[in-house]
Amino acid sequence: MWSITCETLTPRGAEEPDIDAGCLHEGLTFREAMDALRWARGCHIEADCSPLSIAHPPRWFTFYEAEHDMRTGEITNLELHIPRHITPASRMRVARLLGCYGAR
Repeated sequence: MWSITCETLTPRGAEEPDIDAGCLHEGLTFREAMDALRWARGCHIEADCSPLSIAHPPRWFTFYEAEHDMRTGEITNLELHIPRHITPASRMRVARLLGCYGAR
């Protein structure tokens, strides 16, 4: 099953940003994961590895600055985690579907 985690960066000071991480959703189908991330699709998306290839398929994708609270300075990044049973070819298809940087 697919899961989505989040990481919130809170600037307490320029030298020591506070990071809060947690799990948003677990046990999702692919469709449910895509629906949950629909609003974050316009942000910069990167895989956990580079360069992307069948030999080096991604294990998760990070959606950078999925939310940015201008008032508090909090930035929330989301991560979509791919289930282990997904084949390398399907992982690459997901990367292309998401428009992930480096996916061909």
